[in-house]
Amino acid sequence: HVDMLVDQMWIGRNRFTNNANANPFGKFEFDDGIVDVNTLRLGYQAYTNDSHCNGTITVGGNATNSALLKVNTELSLGYTRGDYAGGVEAAKGYGQIVINTNGTVEANAVTVGQLSGNNTITVNNGGALFVSNTLADATTALGTLTVQGGGALTLNRNGANTLVYVTNLVASGGVINIASSTGAGSFSPIISYAPGHGETASFTAGTMPAGLSGTIFNNTTTHTIDLTLSAGAPKTLLWQGYVNNVWDNSTKNWYDPATGLHTNFSTGDSVIFDDTASTASINVSEDVVPRQALGFDGIDMTNNVLNYTFSGAGGIRGAATFVKAGTQSVTINNYTEVAAQVVQGGITGNGTIGSVTVSPGATCSLLGGGTVLGSLTSGGIVNNAGTVQGALVLQGPAIMTNAVGGTVQGPLTTDAGSFIYNAGTFSGLGSATIATNATFINAGTIANGGNNAGSLTVSGTFEDMGVAAGASLNLTTLTISGGGTFIPGGDGIGTTTVLSDGQNTYNGRVILLTGSTNIFKVNVGGTPANTVLTSGFISFGPNQSALVQNGGTILLKQVGGPAYAVGQNYTLVQNNFGGAPFNVGLNTTNSLSVIDPSVPSAGLAWDFGQLISGGVLGIKAIPTTPTNVVFGASLTQTISTNIPPVTNNVIVTSLSWPAEYIGWKLEQQQTTLAKGLSTAATNWTTIDSSLFTNAMVFTNAVTSNSAVFYRMVAP
Repeated sequence: HVDMLVDQMWIGRNRFTNNANANPFGKFEFDDGIVDVNTLRLGYQAYTNDSHCNGTITVGGNATNSALLKVNTELSLGYTRGDYAGGVEAAKGYGQIVINTNGTVEANAVTVGQLSGNNTITVNNGGALFVSNTLADATTALGTLTVQGGGALTLNRNGANTLVYVTNLVASGGVINIASSTGAGSFSPIISYAPGHGETASFTAGTMPAGLSGTIFNNTTTHTIDLTLSAGAPKTLLWQGYVNNVWDNSTKNWYDPATGLHTNFSTGDSVIFDDTASTASINVSEDVVPRQALGFDGIDMTNNVLNYTFSGAGGIRGAATFVKAGTQSVTINNYTEVAAQVVQGGITGNGTIGSVTVSPGATCSLLGGGTVLGSLTSGGIVNNAGTVQGALVLQGPAIMTNAVGGTVQGPLTTDAGSFIYNAGTFSGLGSATIATNATFINAGTIANGGNNAGSLTVSGTFEDMGVAAGASLNLTTLTISGGGTFIPGGDGIGTTTVLSDGQNTYNGRVILLTGSTNIFKVNVGGTPANTVLTSGFISFGPNQSALVQNGGTILLKQVGGPAYAVGQNYTLVQNNFGGAPFNVGLNTTNSLSVIDPSVPSAGLAWDFGQLISGGVLGIKAIPTTPTNVVFGASLTQTISTNIPPVTNNVIVTSLSWPAEYIGWKLEQQQTTLAKGLSTAATNWTTIDSSLFTNAMVFTNAVTSNSAVFYRMVAP
């Protein structure tokens, strides 16, 4: 707990170091109590031709206590004074503020140093920032302002003056409160951001001055966050279309249940659409901004008979919530940036919508050719033919079809039981995981373009329909985890190719981890003869010091042709350019895949001799009758490198068998002299590397009452 009353405070101050490599840095954190200061400077650089200086402060973060920072005169970020000519180092200095849960910062004004460029303010969930006057100015804008969902920014409106100037604005569901309003007019831009650095920011209107209601929307044309204040309480109106089909701010097409009168829509009103309207084809002729206050739906629609259509030159603006119920659909052909919650029915059209949430059990056809500006979160059934600019989140047993022409630009998150069929494009996959019991079928493009194309980890089932079906996998890594299932090449016999940029410039990597099941189809004597997986790098399992057959299982599923025979070879994996894989197996992990079935048939064995070097699994004949093992042993000593050195008595055992028996397994049983040999199958351990040789040497320490047995077993 702190209780401080201070006139001036510097956090991170540098007067003079004469060392360009110096990095003066100050940091102050508190999560309980009050710090009351007149002037606070974060990052105070006295000489601009000297080293840069940084200062940060973190307020809050305690779940039970509260923290308050009050700055009565000036809160300065990256303050610089002295010689401004050529202040290269000083331009790297900054001041940064982080406000966490139960943290509050109250500032009279926030200023930014004229040379500094990395100044940031972050208001996280449960944090609050109050600014009495202005935050930065048009000449020296704040570098980045981030207001996360649940974070609040409180401002005082003063006529048409902009209150916050920022280069990069990041906000998703942040709340803006207006503590007071003075000056003429009901409309004003309150936040200004740089073009291309804030168009996706969204805020919700919070508390407003007494007697006023407010709406806030992102004006992407002027690159401002605009505030509109209205006198009195917002109305809740029912669409009827009395005069015509125009939704604007003046035509009396609405019914006001509170008064029983026909009226017009005004900014901040809530609206209802149902099956009683005279027309369901609505022309939004100018920008309209429904109510967006916390706890209120700006738009409610229940249409079991009418199919509504919104079109026109105007947009439905702001961060209102649009709740869609009823079995019929709504077609959006205009610019709509509100957030939709689909309880029933669906959304189609070639316009835009802010974000979409689909409730469990709901079925939604999503925007044919249109755009979702934010994320798509679904617990129901969705068919997407448009563009989702944000994340795709599938919850529970959700079903998602990304149709031909459909694009998902953001990262992917899946839950157990979810299902995805992709015939379109995932262009920004991120580091995605197909959850346990989830299924992803790819007949389109995943993460195309760029060296950092994203990665996919499969704990459920992933089927790629293959290059012949137009499927494309552009991933830095495709990892099939233990318990995961991978089906390359599609339902038939095809080829799956994994690249990192889709242009043969950067090679992807496939990792088949222990416990994974990877299904390759085989048509003996056919063309093609088997499924092929191509990538720049292929690892059959974990990294280990010796060659062991404990990688992912390759399940060979014979779908046609005669029986397996000696001399057959199947190229399962290749390099992207048609050659042998780079760094397969031995060169990367010393792992080999487990092959299922364990033998092609009686008297035949899998030939692993070319799998590492060429990606080829062969078939060879192997004896079925037992053979003798040549045994040799010698007693010797080993001396360790310890200080002092340790001498051990050891037995060096050599075992060898005929070369035609390569492929049989050598098994080992370690026991005691008193117990002796046990014939129980569970007491024997396979020495994996014996599968690939006909001679092995073992060094065992001589200990009392110990015994080691070996035997050869047919594959």
